[in-house]
Amino acid sequence: MLALGLLLAACSGTGTGPSPAPPAPAPATTPGPGEVRQTLRALAGGTVVHPAGARLVVPAGALAKDAAVSLREAPSDLPGEGFQAAGRRFVVDVQGGELKPGALLELDARGQDLVLLTTAPDGTRRLRRADVRQGVARIPLQEEASLRAPGAQSYELVRVPAQDVAAPTTILNVPYYWQDNLPWCVPTSLAMVMNQYENLQGTVANWQLAGADHQASDEGNRYLEILDSLGVNKALYDYLSWDADLIPSAPFTNYLKFMINTTGRAPGLSSTTTSHAFVGVGASNTHVWLHDPSGAFSGTASVAQKLSWEEFRAVAIDATRSNELRTLIFHKNPKPPALRRGSVVLEEGAGGSLSYHRGGQVRANWQWDGSFWTNGYIWDDPTGTLPQDGTYGNRFPRTGGTGAVKKLDGHFSYKARVANVTGQARNYQLFVFLESPLGPLQSRMYALNLPAYSWKNNVVNDVLDNFNITQDGTYSIRFELLEGGDFVDVKTVKFAVGDGPLAIP
Repeated sequence: MLALGLLLAACSGTGTGPSPAPPAPAPATTPGPGEVRQTLRALAGGTVVHPAGARLVVPAGALAKDAAVSLREAPSDLPGEGFQAAGRRFVVDVQGGELKPGALLELDARGQDLVLLTTAPDGTRRLRRADVRQGVARIPLQEEASLRAPGAQSYELVRVPAQDVAAPTTILNVPYYWQDNLPWCVPTSLAMVMNQYENLQGTVANWQLAGADHQASDEGNRYLEILDSLGVNKALYDYLSWDADLIPSAPFTNYLKFMINTTGRAPGLSSTTTSHAFVGVGASNTHVWLHDPSGAFSGTASVAQKLSWEEFRAVAIDATRSNELRTLIFHKNPKPPALRRGSVVLEEGAGGSLSYHRGGQVRANWQWDGSFWTNGYIWDDPTGTLPQDGTYGNRFPRTGGTGAVKKLDGHFSYKARVANVTGQARNYQLFVFLESPLGPLQSRMYALNLPAYSWKNNVVNDVLDNFNITQDGTYSIRFELLEGGDFVDVKTVKFAVGDGPLAIP
Protein backbone atom coordinates (compact mmCIF):
# COMPACT_ATOMS: atom_id res chain seq x y z
CA MET A 1 0.00 0.00 0.00
CA LEU A 2 2.89 2.37 0.78
CA ALA A 3 4.43 1.74 -2.63
CA LEU A 4 1.06 2.37 -4.28
CA GLY A 5 0.67 5.66 -2.37
CA LEU A 6 4.11 6.88 -3.47
CA LEU A 7 3.31 5.96 -7.07
CA LEU A 8 0.03 7.93 -7.00
CA ALA A 9 1.78 10.96 -5.47
CA ALA A 10 4.38 11.01 -8.23
CA CYS A 11 1.77 10.67 -10.99
CA SER A 12 -0.21 13.66 -9.64
CA GLY A 13 2.86 15.89 -9.48
CA THR A 14 2.71 16.41 -5.71
CA GLY A 15 5.77 14.34 -4.73
CA THR A 16 9.09 15.77 -3.64
CA GLY A 17 10.92 14.82 -6.83
CA PRO A 18 10.96 16.84 -10.08
CA SER A 19 7.78 16.78 -12.18
CA PRO A 20 8.02 15.02 -15.48
CA ALA A 21 8.45 17.24 -18.53
CA PRO A 22 5.17 17.87 -20.40
CA PRO A 23 4.75 16.12 -23.71
CA ALA A 24 6.10 18.01 -26.70
CA PRO A 25 3.43 19.97 -28.58
CA ALA A 26 2.24 18.76 -31.91
CA PRO A 27 4.21 20.15 -34.86
CA ALA A 28 2.93 23.25 -36.63
CA THR A 29 0.55 22.59 -39.49
CA THR A 30 -0.85 24.69 -42.30
CA PRO A 31 -4.43 23.48 -42.68
CA GLY A 32 -5.41 26.34 -44.96
CA PRO A 33 -3.81 28.95 -47.20
CA GLY A 34 -1.99 31.55 -45.13
CA GLU A 35 -2.62 29.78 -41.81
CA VAL A 36 -0.20 28.35 -39.26
CA ARG A 37 -1.78 26.23 -36.55
CA GLN A 38 -0.12 24.66 -33.55
CA THR A 39 -1.41 22.75 -30.54
CA LEU A 40 0.05 24.32 -27.40
CA ARG A 41 0.18 22.70 -23.99
CA ALA A 42 -1.12 24.92 -21.21
CA LEU A 43 1.75 24.02 -18.87
CA ALA A 44 4.44 24.75 -21.45
CA GLY A 45 3.09 27.49 -23.72
CA GLY A 46 4.94 28.15 -26.95
CA THR A 47 5.31 30.46 -29.93
CA VAL A 48 3.38 30.33 -33.19
CA VAL A 49 5.36 31.97 -35.99
CA HIS A 50 3.81 33.13 -39.25
CA PRO A 51 6.31 33.64 -42.10
CA ALA A 52 4.49 36.78 -43.30
CA GLY A 53 5.57 38.74 -40.22
CA ALA A 54 3.64 37.78 -37.09
CA ARG A 55 4.48 35.90 -33.90
CA LEU A 56 2.12 34.81 -31.14
CA VAL A 57 4.01 34.26 -27.89
CA VAL A 58 2.07 32.25 -25.30
CA PRO A 59 3.97 31.80 -22.02
CA ALA A 60 3.40 28.86 -19.72
CA GLY A 61 0.10 29.25 -17.90
CA ALA A 62 -1.39 31.74 -20.38
CA LEU A 63 -3.70 29.07 -21.79
CA ALA A 64 -6.52 27.82 -19.60
CA LYS A 65 -6.04 24.37 -21.12
CA ASP A 66 -4.32 22.71 -24.05
CA ALA A 67 -5.63 24.24 -27.26
CA ALA A 68 -5.02 24.59 -30.98
CA VAL A 69 -3.80 28.13 -31.62
CA SER A 70 -3.61 29.55 -35.12
CA LEU A 71 -2.31 32.63 -36.92
CA ARG A 72 -3.93 33.27 -40.29
CA GLU A 73 -3.19 35.99 -42.81
CA ALA A 74 -6.41 37.53 -44.10
CA PRO A 75 -7.43 40.26 -46.55
CA SER A 76 -7.38 43.78 -45.17
CA ASP A 77 -10.48 44.81 -43.20
CA LEU A 78 -10.05 48.58 -43.51
CA PRO A 79 -13.08 50.78 -42.81
CA GLY A 80 -14.67 52.24 -45.91
CA GLU A 81 -12.69 55.49 -46.07
CA GLY A 82 -9.98 57.47 -44.32
CA PHE A 83 -7.49 54.67 -43.61
CA GLN A 84 -4.48 53.06 -45.31
CA ALA A 85 -3.08 49.62 -44.58
CA ALA A 86 0.33 49.79 -42.85
CA GLY A 87 0.92 46.06 -42.57
CA ARG A 88 -0.72 42.72 -43.03
CA ARG A 89 -3.88 41.61 -41.26
CA PHE A 90 -3.66 38.53 -39.05
CA VAL A 91 -6.41 36.55 -37.39
CA VAL A 92 -5.74 34.95 -34.00
CA ASP A 93 -7.90 31.96 -33.16
CA VAL A 94 -7.78 29.91 -29.96
CA GLN A 95 -9.80 26.78 -30.60
CA GLY A 96 -11.12 24.94 -27.58
CA GLY A 97 -9.47 27.19 -24.99
CA GLU A 98 -8.97 30.75 -23.84
CA LEU A 99 -6.02 33.07 -23.38
CA LYS A 100 -5.17 34.52 -19.99
CA PRO A 101 -2.87 37.48 -19.22
CA GLY A 102 0.63 37.16 -20.58
CA ALA A 103 0.10 36.29 -24.25
CA LEU A 104 1.74 38.67 -26.72
CA LEU A 105 1.20 39.21 -30.45
CA GLU A 106 4.10 40.74 -32.39
CA LEU A 107 3.60 42.28 -35.84
CA ASP A 108 6.30 43.61 -38.15
CA ALA A 109 5.76 47.37 -38.40
CA ARG A 110 7.14 50.29 -40.39
CA GLY A 111 6.32 53.98 -40.14
CA GLN A 112 4.99 56.47 -37.61
CA ASP A 113 1.58 57.30 -36.13
CA LEU A 114 0.46 53.72 -36.64
CA VAL A 115 -2.85 52.60 -35.21
CA LEU A 116 -3.87 49.07 -34.33
CA LEU A 117 -7.25 48.07 -35.77
CA THR A 118 -8.83 45.04 -34.11
CA THR A 119 -11.99 43.36 -35.33
CA ALA A 120 -13.88 41.11 -32.91
CA PRO A 121 -15.91 38.04 -33.93
CA ASP A 122 -19.11 40.11 -33.79
CA GLY A 123 -17.62 42.70 -36.18
CA THR A 124 -16.86 45.35 -33.53
CA ARG A 125 -13.90 47.48 -34.64
CA ARG A 126 -11.58 49.09 -32.15
CA LEU A 127 -8.67 51.48 -32.73
CA ARG A 128 -5.81 52.09 -30.32
CA ARG A 129 -2.27 53.38 -30.42
CA ALA A 130 0.25 50.83 -31.67
CA ASP A 131 3.25 50.24 -29.39
CA VAL A 132 6.03 50.07 -32.01
CA ARG A 133 9.64 49.57 -30.96
CA GLN A 134 12.51 48.65 -33.28
CA GLY A 135 10.18 47.78 -36.13
CA VAL A 136 7.88 45.53 -34.10
CA ALA A 137 4.39 46.28 -32.75
CA ARG A 138 3.82 44.48 -29.44
CA ILE A 139 0.20 43.75 -28.58
CA PRO A 140 -0.65 42.31 -25.14
CA LEU A 141 -3.68 40.07 -25.56
CA GLN A 142 -4.91 39.94 -21.98
CA GLU A 143 -7.36 42.78 -22.72
CA GLU A 144 -8.98 40.94 -25.61
CA ALA A 145 -12.22 39.70 -24.10
CA SER A 146 -13.24 38.26 -27.47
CA LEU A 147 -10.39 35.74 -27.22
CA ARG A 148 -12.12 34.35 -24.15
CA ALA A 149 -15.18 33.58 -26.24
CA PRO A 150 -15.79 31.48 -29.36
CA GLY A 151 -14.54 33.01 -32.56
CA ALA A 152 -11.44 34.67 -33.94
CA GLN A 153 -10.16 38.23 -33.66
CA SER A 154 -8.10 40.05 -36.27
CA TYR A 155 -5.26 42.56 -35.90
CA GLU A 156 -4.06 45.02 -38.51
CA LEU A 157 -1.76 48.04 -38.44
CA VAL A 158 -3.24 51.06 -40.22
CA ARG A 159 -2.54 54.75 -40.65
CA VAL A 160 -4.71 57.78 -41.29
CA PRO A 161 -3.19 60.03 -43.99
CA ALA A 162 -2.26 63.50 -42.76
CA GLN A 163 -4.79 66.27 -43.39
CA ASP A 164 -3.52 69.85 -43.23
CA VAL A 165 -6.54 72.08 -42.59
CA ALA A 166 -5.38 75.41 -41.20
CA ALA A 167 -8.97 76.64 -41.26
CA PRO A 168 -12.06 74.77 -42.45
CA THR A 169 -13.38 75.86 -45.82
CA THR A 170 -16.87 75.47 -44.41
CA ILE A 171 -18.83 74.28 -41.42
CA LEU A 172 -21.11 71.58 -42.80
CA ASN A 173 -24.81 72.30 -43.14
CA VAL A 174 -26.26 69.65 -40.84
CA PRO A 175 -29.80 69.78 -39.38
CA TYR A 176 -29.82 70.57 -35.67
CA TYR A 177 -32.22 69.13 -33.06
CA TRP A 178 -32.62 69.36 -29.29
CA GLN A 179 -33.04 66.44 -26.88
CA ASP A 180 -35.16 68.63 -24.57
CA ASN A 181 -33.66 67.58 -21.22
CA LEU A 182 -34.39 63.89 -21.81
CA PRO A 183 -31.50 61.37 -21.99
CA TRP A 184 -32.12 61.16 -25.73
CA CYS A 185 -28.81 62.47 -27.07
CA VAL A 186 -28.33 59.33 -29.20
CA PRO A 187 -31.59 59.41 -31.20
CA THR A 188 -31.32 63.20 -31.42
CA SER A 189 -27.74 63.12 -32.77
CA LEU A 190 -28.60 60.20 -35.04
CA ALA A 191 -31.48 62.22 -36.53
CA MET A 192 -29.01 65.03 -37.31
CA VAL A 193 -26.62 62.60 -38.99
CA MET A 194 -29.24 60.66 -40.96
CA ASN A 195 -31.03 63.76 -42.23
CA GLN A 196 -27.90 64.75 -44.14
CA TYR A 197 -28.87 62.09 -46.66
CA GLU A 198 -31.66 61.86 -49.20
CA ASN A 199 -32.68 58.22 -49.22
CA LEU A 200 -31.40 56.68 -46.00
CA GLN A 201 -34.67 56.43 -44.04
CA GLY A 202 -36.45 59.52 -45.29
CA THR A 203 -36.54 62.59 -43.03
CA VAL A 204 -36.46 61.21 -39.49
CA ALA A 205 -37.16 62.65 -36.04
CA ASN A 206 -35.51 61.74 -32.76
CA TRP A 207 -38.82 60.50 -31.33
CA GLN A 208 -39.30 58.27 -34.37
CA LEU A 209 -35.85 56.69 -33.87
CA ALA A 210 -36.49 56.20 -30.15
CA GLY A 211 -39.84 54.57 -30.89
CA ALA A 212 -38.24 52.16 -33.37
CA ASP A 213 -36.05 50.82 -30.54
CA HIS A 214 -38.65 51.13 -27.73
CA GLN A 215 -36.61 53.73 -25.85
CA ALA A 216 -38.45 55.10 -22.82
CA SER A 217 -38.33 58.77 -21.93
CA ASP A 218 -35.91 58.12 -19.04
CA GLU A 219 -33.55 55.76 -20.90
CA GLY A 220 -30.34 56.21 -22.87
CA ASN A 221 -29.41 54.29 -26.00
CA ARG A 222 -26.65 53.40 -28.50
CA TYR A 223 -26.37 54.19 -32.20
CA LEU A 224 -26.07 50.53 -33.15
CA GLU A 225 -29.18 49.45 -31.27
CA ILE A 226 -31.34 51.98 -33.11
CA LEU A 227 -29.79 51.17 -36.49
CA ASP A 228 -30.38 47.46 -35.88
CA SER A 229 -34.01 48.11 -34.94
CA LEU A 230 -34.46 50.15 -38.12
CA GLY A 231 -32.94 47.33 -40.18
CA VAL A 232 -30.24 49.56 -41.69
CA ASN A 233 -27.76 47.52 -43.71
CA LYS A 234 -24.45 47.32 -41.79
CA ALA A 235 -22.55 47.73 -45.06
CA LEU A 236 -23.88 51.30 -45.25
CA TYR A 237 -21.86 52.61 -42.30
CA ASP A 238 -18.66 52.38 -40.25
CA TYR A 239 -18.94 52.38 -36.48
CA LEU A 240 -15.52 52.63 -34.80
CA SER A 241 -14.36 52.69 -31.18
CA TRP A 242 -11.32 54.90 -30.50
CA ASP A 243 -9.19 54.41 -27.40
CA ALA A 244 -8.85 57.47 -25.16
CA ASP A 245 -5.11 57.61 -25.84
CA LEU A 246 -5.90 58.54 -29.46
CA ILE A 247 -7.95 61.59 -28.46
CA PRO A 248 -6.92 64.05 -29.85
CA SER A 249 -3.86 62.52 -31.57
CA ALA A 250 -3.05 62.92 -35.27
CA PRO A 251 -4.84 59.71 -36.36
CA PHE A 252 -8.14 60.78 -34.78
CA THR A 253 -8.03 64.44 -35.78
CA ASN A 254 -6.93 63.53 -39.32
CA TYR A 255 -9.86 61.12 -39.60
CA LEU A 256 -12.39 63.79 -38.62
CA LYS A 257 -10.73 66.39 -40.86
CA PHE A 258 -10.84 63.98 -43.80
CA MET A 259 -14.47 63.00 -43.29
CA ILE A 260 -15.75 66.53 -42.75
CA ASN A 261 -13.58 68.53 -45.17
CA THR A 262 -12.93 66.00 -47.94
CA THR A 263 -16.05 63.81 -48.06
CA GLY A 264 -18.43 66.49 -46.75
CA ARG A 265 -20.08 64.12 -44.27
CA ALA A 266 -20.65 64.86 -40.60
CA PRO A 267 -19.86 61.98 -38.22
CA GLY A 268 -21.99 61.04 -35.27
CA LEU A 269 -19.87 60.76 -32.12
CA SER A 270 -20.46 59.40 -28.64
CA SER A 271 -18.37 59.30 -25.48
CA THR A 272 -18.54 56.39 -23.06
CA THR A 273 -17.02 58.60 -20.36
CA THR A 274 -19.62 61.36 -20.46
CA SER A 275 -22.40 59.11 -21.81
CA HIS A 276 -23.17 61.77 -24.38
CA ALA A 277 -23.70 61.78 -28.15
CA PHE A 278 -23.10 64.72 -30.49
CA VAL A 279 -22.20 65.50 -34.12
CA GLY A 280 -18.99 66.83 -35.66
CA VAL A 281 -19.70 69.53 -38.27
CA GLY A 282 -16.26 71.15 -38.65
CA ALA A 283 -12.61 70.26 -38.03
CA SER A 284 -9.26 72.00 -38.50
CA ASN A 285 -5.72 71.50 -37.24
CA THR A 286 -6.59 73.32 -34.02
CA HIS A 287 -10.36 73.16 -33.49
CA VAL A 288 -13.49 71.07 -33.83
CA TRP A 289 -17.09 72.30 -34.27
CA LEU A 290 -19.96 70.32 -32.74
CA HIS A 291 -23.74 70.20 -32.81
CA ASP A 292 -24.44 69.55 -29.12
CA PRO A 293 -28.07 68.46 -28.53
CA SER A 294 -28.05 69.12 -24.78
CA GLY A 295 -25.39 71.67 -23.85
CA ALA A 296 -23.28 69.11 -22.01
CA PHE A 297 -20.13 70.57 -23.58
CA SER A 298 -20.88 74.27 -23.50
CA GLY A 299 -23.59 74.82 -20.90
CA THR A 300 -26.22 75.47 -23.55
CA ALA A 301 -27.47 73.38 -26.45
CA SER A 302 -25.45 74.71 -29.35
CA VAL A 303 -25.25 74.85 -33.13
CA ALA A 304 -21.65 74.52 -34.40
CA GLN A 305 -20.05 74.95 -30.97
CA LYS A 306 -16.32 75.69 -31.46
CA LEU A 307 -13.80 73.93 -29.19
CA SER A 308 -10.04 73.55 -29.33
CA TRP A 309 -8.94 69.93 -29.54
CA GLU A 310 -7.65 70.21 -25.96
CA GLU A 311 -11.02 71.56 -24.80
CA PHE A 312 -12.72 68.76 -26.69
CA ARG A 313 -10.72 66.11 -24.86
CA ALA A 314 -11.38 67.78 -21.51
CA VAL A 315 -15.15 67.64 -21.96
CA ALA A 316 -15.46 64.40 -23.94
CA ILE A 317 -12.82 62.28 -22.19
CA ASP A 318 -12.21 62.58 -18.46
CA ALA A 319 -10.17 59.41 -17.94
CA THR A 320 -8.10 56.94 -19.91
CA ARG A 321 -9.70 53.62 -20.63
CA SER A 322 -10.47 51.68 -23.77
CA ASN A 323 -13.31 52.43 -26.18
CA GLU A 324 -13.78 55.98 -24.96
CA LEU A 325 -15.10 57.56 -28.15
CA ARG A 326 -17.17 56.14 -31.01
CA THR A 327 -17.62 57.50 -34.53
CA LEU A 328 -20.43 56.75 -36.98
CA ILE A 329 -20.09 57.50 -40.71
CA PHE A 330 -22.48 56.51 -43.51
CA HIS A 331 -21.19 55.53 -46.96
CA LYS A 332 -23.58 57.74 -48.89
CA ASN A 333 -23.42 61.07 -50.66
CA PRO A 334 -25.17 63.79 -48.64
CA LYS A 335 -27.91 66.02 -49.95
CA PRO A 336 -26.80 69.22 -51.69
CA PRO A 337 -25.88 71.86 -49.08
CA ALA A 338 -28.83 74.04 -50.15
CA LEU A 339 -31.21 71.33 -48.90
CA ARG A 340 -29.55 71.25 -45.46
CA ARG A 341 -29.65 74.90 -44.43
CA GLY A 342 -32.15 74.64 -41.59
CA SER A 343 -34.29 72.43 -39.40
CA VAL A 344 -37.49 72.44 -37.35
CA VAL A 345 -36.84 71.99 -33.62
CA LEU A 346 -39.73 70.73 -31.48
CA GLU A 347 -39.89 70.10 -27.74
CA GLU A 348 -42.06 67.79 -25.70
CA GLY A 349 -44.18 67.85 -22.55
CA ALA A 350 -46.12 70.53 -20.69
CA GLY A 351 -45.17 73.93 -22.04
CA GLY A 352 -43.61 72.25 -25.06
CA SER A 353 -44.39 72.39 -28.75
CA LEU A 354 -47.93 70.99 -28.88
CA SER A 355 -50.93 70.95 -26.57
CA TYR A 356 -54.70 70.60 -26.97
CA HIS A 357 -56.99 72.99 -25.10
CA ARG A 358 -60.74 72.81 -24.48
CA GLY A 359 -63.00 74.55 -21.99
CA GLY A 360 -60.18 76.73 -20.69
CA GLN A 361 -58.05 73.70 -19.76
CA VAL A 362 -55.06 71.91 -21.20
CA ARG A 363 -56.54 68.52 -22.09
CA ALA A 364 -53.41 66.95 -23.62
CA ASN A 365 -49.68 67.59 -24.05
CA TRP A 366 -47.51 65.96 -26.67
CA GLN A 367 -44.89 63.83 -24.85
CA TRP A 368 -41.94 61.78 -26.10
CA ASP A 369 -41.98 58.14 -25.04
CA GLY A 370 -40.90 55.16 -27.13
CA SER A 371 -41.24 52.45 -24.48
CA PHE A 372 -44.55 51.06 -25.78
CA TRP A 373 -45.28 53.58 -28.51
CA THR A 374 -43.62 52.92 -31.85
CA ASN A 375 -44.38 56.51 -32.92
CA GLY A 376 -42.06 57.60 -30.11
CA TYR A 377 -44.70 59.85 -28.49
CA ILE A 378 -48.10 59.98 -26.80
CA TRP A 379 -50.72 62.59 -25.97
CA ASP A 380 -51.10 62.67 -22.19
CA ASP A 381 -54.32 63.27 -20.24
CA PRO A 382 -53.70 65.69 -17.33
CA THR A 383 -57.44 66.08 -16.59
CA GLY A 384 -58.26 62.36 -16.82
CA THR A 385 -61.10 62.98 -19.27
CA LEU A 386 -59.85 61.51 -22.56
CA PRO A 387 -60.53 58.03 -23.95
CA GLN A 388 -57.42 55.89 -24.20
CA ASP A 389 -55.85 55.00 -27.52
CA GLY A 390 -53.48 52.14 -28.27
CA THR A 391 -51.40 54.12 -30.76
CA TYR A 392 -51.27 57.67 -29.37
CA GLY A 393 -51.93 57.11 -25.66
CA ASN A 394 -55.19 59.07 -25.68
CA ARG A 395 -57.59 60.41 -28.29
CA PHE A 396 -59.79 63.48 -28.55
CA PRO A 397 -63.60 63.00 -28.51
CA ARG A 398 -65.90 65.15 -30.62
CA THR A 399 -68.01 67.07 -28.11
CA GLY A 400 -68.89 70.35 -29.82
CA GLY A 401 -71.29 71.40 -32.56
CA THR A 402 -75.05 71.27 -32.84
CA GLY A 403 -77.56 68.79 -34.16
CA ALA A 404 -76.64 65.27 -35.17
CA VAL A 405 -73.08 66.10 -36.26
CA LYS A 406 -70.52 66.52 -33.50
CA LYS A 407 -67.17 68.16 -34.08
CA LEU A 408 -63.84 68.48 -32.31
CA ASP A 409 -63.87 71.83 -30.56
CA GLY A 410 -61.12 73.62 -28.65
CA HIS A 411 -57.76 74.50 -30.19
CA PHE A 412 -54.16 73.33 -30.56
CA SER A 413 -51.34 75.54 -29.33
CA TYR A 414 -47.98 75.08 -31.00
CA LYS A 415 -44.47 76.38 -30.45
CA ALA A 416 -41.82 75.61 -33.03
CA ARG A 417 -38.24 76.76 -33.33
CA VAL A 418 -36.21 77.02 -36.52
CA ALA A 419 -32.46 76.39 -36.57
CA ASN A 420 -30.23 78.28 -38.98
CA VAL A 421 -27.26 75.90 -39.32
CA THR A 422 -25.30 78.10 -41.75
CA GLY A 423 -22.72 80.82 -41.24
CA GLN A 424 -24.88 83.70 -42.49
CA ALA A 425 -28.30 85.20 -41.81
CA ARG A 426 -31.02 83.57 -43.90
CA ASN A 427 -34.71 83.95 -44.73
CA TYR A 428 -36.98 80.99 -44.02
CA GLN A 429 -40.63 80.15 -44.50
CA LEU A 430 -42.26 77.91 -41.91
CA PHE A 431 -45.58 76.34 -42.91
CA VAL A 432 -47.87 74.70 -40.35
CA PHE A 433 -50.63 72.42 -41.64
CA LEU A 434 -53.55 70.76 -39.87
CA GLU A 435 -54.39 67.77 -42.06
CA SER A 436 -57.19 65.24 -42.22
CA PRO A 437 -57.09 61.89 -44.02
CA LEU A 438 -58.59 63.74 -47.01
CA GLY A 439 -56.21 66.70 -47.07
CA PRO A 440 -55.36 70.04 -45.37
CA LEU A 441 -57.90 71.67 -43.05
CA GLN A 442 -55.87 74.72 -42.04
CA SER A 443 -52.48 76.21 -42.77
CA ARG A 444 -50.27 79.01 -41.50
CA MET A 445 -47.12 80.56 -42.96
CA TYR A 446 -44.40 82.50 -41.12
CA ALA A 447 -41.54 84.44 -42.72
CA LEU A 448 -38.41 84.42 -40.57
CA ASN A 449 -35.05 86.16 -40.91
CA LEU A 450 -32.62 84.31 -38.65
CA PRO A 451 -29.00 84.99 -37.65
CA ALA A 452 -26.18 82.54 -38.35
CA TYR A 453 -25.83 79.42 -36.19
CA SER A 454 -28.92 80.14 -34.12
CA TRP A 455 -32.03 78.29 -32.95
CA LYS A 456 -33.11 78.91 -29.37
CA ASN A 457 -34.65 82.35 -29.82
CA ASN A 458 -36.15 81.60 -33.24
CA VAL A 459 -39.62 80.78 -31.87
CA VAL A 460 -43.03 80.69 -33.54
CA ASN A 461 -46.03 80.57 -31.14
CA ASP A 462 -49.59 80.30 -32.43
CA VAL A 463 -52.83 78.29 -32.34
CA LEU A 464 -54.90 76.19 -34.70
CA ASP A 465 -58.61 76.72 -34.01
CA ASN A 466 -62.02 76.92 -35.67
CA PHE A 467 -61.29 73.69 -37.49
CA ASN A 468 -64.12 71.56 -38.78
CA ILE A 469 -63.28 68.02 -37.66
CA THR A 470 -66.55 66.10 -37.82
CA GLN A 471 -65.28 62.56 -38.45
CA ASP A 472 -63.34 60.08 -36.37
CA GLY A 473 -59.90 59.12 -37.64
CA THR A 474 -56.22 60.02 -37.63
CA TYR A 475 -55.20 63.65 -38.15
CA SER A 476 -51.81 65.34 -38.20
CA ILE A 477 -50.03 68.62 -37.57
CA ARG A 478 -47.17 69.10 -40.01
CA PHE A 479 -44.32 71.63 -39.84
CA GLU A 480 -42.60 72.23 -43.16
CA LEU A 481 -39.52 74.46 -43.57
CA LEU A 482 -38.30 76.14 -46.75
CA GLU A 483 -35.23 78.29 -47.39
CA GLY A 484 -34.68 80.08 -50.69
CA GLY A 485 -37.58 78.12 -52.15
CA ASP A 486 -35.94 74.78 -51.25
CA PHE A 487 -37.55 72.26 -48.92
CA VAL A 488 -35.14 71.67 -46.01
CA ASP A 489 -37.05 69.89 -43.22
CA VAL A 490 -40.40 68.49 -42.13
CA LYS A 491 -41.83 67.22 -38.85
CA THR A 492 -45.23 65.53 -38.52
CA VAL A 493 -47.17 64.73 -35.34
CA LYS A 494 -50.39 62.69 -35.47
CA PHE A 495 -53.41 62.46 -33.17
CA ALA A 496 -56.60 60.42 -33.05
CA VAL A 497 -60.18 61.71 -32.93
CA GLY A 498 -63.06 59.53 -31.73
CA ASP A 499 -64.95 58.10 -28.78
CA GLY A 500 -65.00 54.37 -29.49
CA PRO A 501 -62.30 51.90 -30.56
CA LEU A 502 -60.47 53.02 -33.68
CA ALA A 503 -58.48 51.13 -36.26
CA ILE A 504 -55.61 53.60 -36.56
CA PRO A 505 -52.72 52.89 -38.92
